[in-house]
Amino acid sequence: MAVLGTNVEEISQLLNAEELNHKETPIKLEDTGISLRSVSFSYDGTTEVLHDVNLAIHPGTMTALVGPSGSGKSTVAKLIAGYWDVTSGSITLGGHELKDMPLSEIADQISYVSQDNYLFNRSIRENIRMGRPSATDAEVEQAANKAAATPLSASWIMAMIRLSAAPVPIFPAVSASGLPSPAPC
Repeated sequence: MAVLGTNVEEISQLLNAEELNHKETPIKLEDTGISLRSVSFSYDGTTEVLHDVNLAIHPGTMTALVGPSGSGKSTVAKLIAGYWDVTSGSITLGGHELKDMPLSEIADQISYVSQDNYLFNRSIRENIRMGRPSATDAEVEQAANKAAATPLSASWIMAMIRLSAAPVPIFPAVSASGLPSPAPC
């Protein structure tokens, strides 16, 4: 019963959460550098899970957030993606505070990828296209190449076209040959 009570409380908090208020006027970004300055964050308004975090991510670089479970890596990533507003401090993208940018513009620049990644019950092509529904087939294939999800066999090519039978992990199991096994189709 305690678990049920906790879940009901969490759902209630979510439904009663204050909506994020972002400006609607698009901002022209000169670059895509990300900066966290003295960022603190609390989920419940009382207990800080991040305190005075400073981070600079330069355009065109790859940055890994590394640390033990519960150290705030996912929280930092979700704050950068605009899921929540910081309790104090600021996060900027291209020199502009996230809170001054439309959420759609943030989503065009930043994607949060969960640690537990699953495909929807659609083709791989359709799963990739969910990030930008207007993407052409060539853009989808370019995204697959950048994500190292390039088709390695006829089975992978068919998976780009056919519907999957069920959600499958994005990172396929490795076969005896050392190559990724094709996703179930």
